[in-house]
Amino acid sequence: MDEARHGDQQPVDLAVIIPSYKSGDNLPRCLDGLAAQCPPPREVIVVDSSPDFPRESYRRRHPRVRFIHLPERVFAGKARNIGAEAASATFLVFLDTDCVVPPGWTKAVMAAFHRHPGRRAFAGSLRNANPAHIVGWVSFLSEFSGYIGRCRQRRVACLPAYCLAIRRDTFLASGGFPEDFWPGEDAVFSRRLFQQGHTLLIEPSVTVAHINRTRYRDYLRHQFRLGRSFALSRERMPSMAGGNYYLRSGAYLPCMALYRGLLTAGRLLRDYPGGLALLLLLSPLYIGGCLGWLAGAAAGRKAAIGPARHECWGLGVAVMRIEVSRSFGRRRRSGGGRMGDDDHRWGSSRPAAKPGTGI
Repeated sequence: MDEARHGDQQPVDLAVIIPSYKSGDNLPRCLDGLAAQCPPPREVIVVDSSPDFPRESYRRRHPRVRFIHLPERVFAGKARNIGAEAASATFLVFLDTDCVVPPGWTKAVMAAFHRHPGRRAFAGSLRNANPAHIVGWVSFLSEFSGYIGRCRQRRVACLPAYCLAIRRDTFLASGGFPEDFWPGEDAVFSRRLFQQGHTLLIEPSVTVAHINRTRYRDYLRHQFRLGRSFALSRERMPSMAGGNYYLRSGAYLPCMALYRGLLTAGRLLRDYPGGLALLLLLSPLYIGGCLGWLAGAAAGRKAAIGPARHECWGLGVAVMRIEVSRSFGRRRRSGGGRMGDDDHRWGSSRPAAKPGTGI
């Protein structure tokens, strides 16, 4: 089928790598969009770790696509790394299964690289693939405010992996994506690129349509995951925005949530005023998502602090109690006062401090 669509078009030196896990109807839409490209990419590699992936069915429909099936589930970062190792093209694009490419997409990707020979990596812009769903709009506007609307070519702090184009040699030299958590692995990867001296850019000429979550429960669950990954990525790279303050004190969390909301509003006002008006109309749904993110960030911080800090805290509390006991013992021996009944009750019944909280 793919050969008939492509005709005599010579493939371009591009590998499209798609991580997949229980992708449902999204993966067929994604692959159909790639199959319609003229010229086609030289390689399309799907790395899937679903337990019941119908590989043979996909192969019959898309014989030009290489399917790599893994026996156990892996996060998207590891799937992308495996796909990049298997690719041979000079240029890579990491594409998520919930993204659909428009006609002429491969031309736009290659033109963006050729216009700027020194460019090493960039991310594409987004449009909403399911605009009829209210929850889909809330999800789209809250998560991708910096990459939609009247988006201009500019520097960004993160290259989202929904459509991330990069030279293969640059990717391999960077060390690839973190493999042990998701989402947020693209934020850590982007920080590595930045520390290696690469410029991170958004390229508005390269556009994909994003299929958003349409059930509110799924939206809240994903916001929780995003909040948790915020914590884990800052623990991995404290130099990322807010990392040092966040790991030092949980009281920073509400401030960060407020900052995210203001940043989202500012981006939409700049690039997509209509989107800002819509988000304000849907603010009750959006606020619920913000609370979900805040809960996830708190849970992630607790995980990021780790057992070592908890043990240190417990040791400190134990030492403090020993010193207090010794102090009272010296006072008693010297006749320097006696604890009252209320003091005894306080000392025996007050709960131990919660690890990492100081309360």
